[in-house]
Amino acid sequence: VVVQQAGIHFKATFAPVASLTSLRVLLDIAANLGLSLRQLDFTCAYLHADLHEVLWVRPPPGISVPPGHAWCLHKALYGLRQAGREWHQTLDSTIREFGFRRCSADPCLCTRVNPDDPKLIVILLIYVDDVILATNWTSAADELVKNLLVKFNVKDLGALSWFLGMHIVRDGSSIQISQAQCIETILKRFNFWECKPYATPCDSTKRLTNLPAECAPDPAETAEVAKFPHREVIGSLLCAACVSRPDIAATVGFLARSMADPRLVHVQAASAAFAIYAVRTTCDSATLPLLTLSTPTSMAIWQATTPAT
Repeated sequence: VVVQQAGIHFKATFAPVASLTSLRVLLDIAANLGLSLRQLDFTCAYLHADLHEVLWVRPPPGISVPPGHAWCLHKALYGLRQAGREWHQTLDSTIREFGFRRCSADPCLCTRVNPDDPKLIVILLIYVDDVILATNWTSAADELVKNLLVKFNVKDLGALSWFLGMHIVRDGSSIQISQAQCIETILKRFNFWECKPYATPCDSTKRLTNLPAECAPDPAETAEVAKFPHREVIGSLLCAACVSRPDIAATVGFLARSMADPRLVHVQAASAAFAIYAVRTTCDSATLPLLTLSTPTSMAIWQATTPAT
């Protein structure tokens, strides 16, 4: 397919994925209830989804077909506009057949509770083809994996350790989320790997409010700011601030407001935020908690959002 036209080759393209908030809530619940965490990975996930539109494609080089003939797709391919949506609907309908219900707050968070013993539960968190399975109901979890293997090509990766670039470490009653590897890559990308570490994410003596448009900066300052990839830096900082580094969230929030017209003070503050990246990343791995989940604060949220149809 070279060009897909809306309404002819596809009707809808949206496919939900699990939110980072749902991930943190799930890990918090697992830490409090002592749920085991497993990870599943679907190989060539999109190829398992059926297409509902008629799509014709030319065969790849090396495959001979009669002149004037083409292939009609029955399954989704990577690159099709609707492939992600078709895969999500396929997996969602399959999971519902196994007795799971979607959470009303997140369609990618599904649960199954033992009707005879409500304390036994299986929770699934779905992010495209990566799935976290949290449970204290071992027999039901094993049965689910067995049933999924019948319909899909699934890899059981065992105990959860890496998910979406996050290193998840379980230590007794707490679960730690670390993005040390991602942060190291970002620091090296922007040449901050060997910078002098800061103890705080922002200088309290500097104000990060935006200046009026009529306050033109000094030409030398403008040249200095132009050398700094401000937008790329803020985007990289947001990646960690929203997941495992709440200590820089306030600073990054202020910096994000200046992306349209950054000044030297914003560049210096962004550099400081990178420096606090370094002070935590270069610590010994045994003392790198970053974001630790072990408090019961999310239990009320869970109880309020679990019932769903």
